[in-house]
Amino acid sequence: MKPLFLLSLFLSITVASAQINNNGFENWTDMGNYEIPDQWGTINPATSHLNVYTVTKWYPGSPGNWFMKITSKNYGMNVLNGIAVYGEIDPTNLQPISGYPYTLRPGRFTGQWQHMIWGESQGSVCAILTKWNSANNKRDTIAIAYEELFDMAMQWEVFSVDFDYLSSSDPDSCMIVLKSSGDEPEVNDYLWVDDLAFEDFVGTIEYTESNNITVYPVPASDMVNIELLSNNSESDRVEIIDVTGKIIFMKELDGIHGSAKFSFNISSYDPGIYFIKISGSDAVSYRKIIKR
Repeated sequence: MKPLFLLSLFLSITVASAQINNNGFENWTDMGNYEIPDQWGTINPATSHLNVYTVTKWYPGSPGNWFMKITSKNYGMNVLNGIAVYGEIDPTNLQPISGYPYTLRPGRFTGQWQHMIWGESQGSVCAILTKWNSANNKRDTIAIAYEELFDMAMQWEVFSVDFDYLSSSDPDSCMIVLKSSGDEPEVNDYLWVDDLAFEDFVGTIEYTESNNITVYPVPASDMVNIELLSNNSESDRVEIIDVTGKIIFMKELDGIHGSAKFSFNISSYDPGIYFIKISGSDAVSYRKIIKR
């Protein structure tokens, strides 16, 4: 199946699968010196000339014969973050650029994992549902399921990550991004995964934004302002997330009783779409920002 490029116009969609192709990693293509899991993008083609493979097949699966090992590796003078993408990776910058046709609205992203890091930069699992917006010639993010790894899992454990919906529209594409490390990978950080699935399909729901959060200006080129109304006795967390689910900014706010206003500078960010996620003790809210 040909990947659906995030930056291209997709004219028609005929595939609507309730699950993820090759979700148990039983099918691999032999490339000679290495293998690639079918339907999944890796950076192995770009690093194979040095016999460096950040994604490999291993056994036994949970369940099945095989599972996918994602490992951060030395590559010359650098350490490469292990990454696997349900879709395609750009061979020039080794970043995810595509997903596959998908039209349903799952409530959760689940699977089995094992993971460990040697430093302090945790990996992550992320699933993003998008839809092509022909009027604006871009992709709109419909939902994100994102979780940063915590501590370590030295045996198979079930993970379950809820989708946060940003729109009532149905998606037309799904991309999954799995990383063994965060921004500062250490050699041999790893994430093993198997038996991935989408569950608890929610159908079409009406999406409404909270009136307690105001973000401006949109679009923005340098400073973004947030006004927040909250009566949370505990702390609120503000995060900025890119379209792959990566957290690129995080700020903890002490308990707010009433209103709070703060600003942050996005001038160093690449142009594109980002999300502001505000998490309190009783709710999670999102706002989209556009960096121009």
